[in-house]
Amino acid sequence: MHGMTKAEEFYAAQYKLAELERRHRQLTSAVETLKNAYDLHGSWIVTEAYNELNRQQQQILAVFGVGKVNDEPQSPNLLAKYDKQTAGLKDNAEKLFPGVYNEKYTLPTIVESLRKSYKERITHRDVLGEDFRINNDLSSGFCLITSYLIYSMTGGDKVWEIYGASPVHWWLVHKQTRRILDITYSQFEVDALIKLYQNGSKVSSIGDEKTMEQLKQKAHILAQRAGIE
Repeated sequence: MHGMTKAEEFYAAQYKLAELERRHRQLTSAVETLKNAYDLHGSWIVTEAYNELNRQQQQILAVFGVGKVNDEPQSPNLLAKYDKQTAGLKDNAEKLFPGVYNEKYTLPTIVESLRKSYKERITHRDVLGEDFRINNDLSSGFCLITSYLIYSMTGGDKVWEIYGASPVHWWLVHKQTRRILDITYSQFEVDALIKLYQNGSKVSSIGDEKTMEQLKQKAHILAQRAGIE
């Protein structure tokens, strides 16, 4: 087997360059879209996605000989990544929803307590009726129960609207600022989550009386497991 000729190497390099340029245009457009979404919602996931796309964009620019590569390593530990996301959500809750709280707990405390509770096997068993799901994000399966619990604890329909892309995902939207609060976002890839936000709608009714009673019971158990009942 022989190596490529100079001509073949040239055309391969040209093809690679064309692909990089195409990807660069796509990322530039995606970054602008996410920037607009961040300006509107300010949600942690949009911020994270925006930063990730910027990192990719800088890497491509480095191939062209310009720009600076952000060489921040990807966390090898999924739990460390989860904890970092939790810290971001807690910080976001404090900065974006300063007036949201209940008589006993601030919103950042509620957010942090719930995220920590998802790490416990007993929470999964008692609330979802199952053990950890292998390779799933720790918050997977908790979106509706969590959204309802935070909604109920921090002002209900005076403060929040429940949004959903049923039956896939549920989250909260602040009535005055229109900012998203979604503390179980990390179960989705960025592209899928943005599509859910785009296609989701305000939920006027979660279910019938029996469904609501079951939801309230699960929310109560989750609050107990998180230590915020």
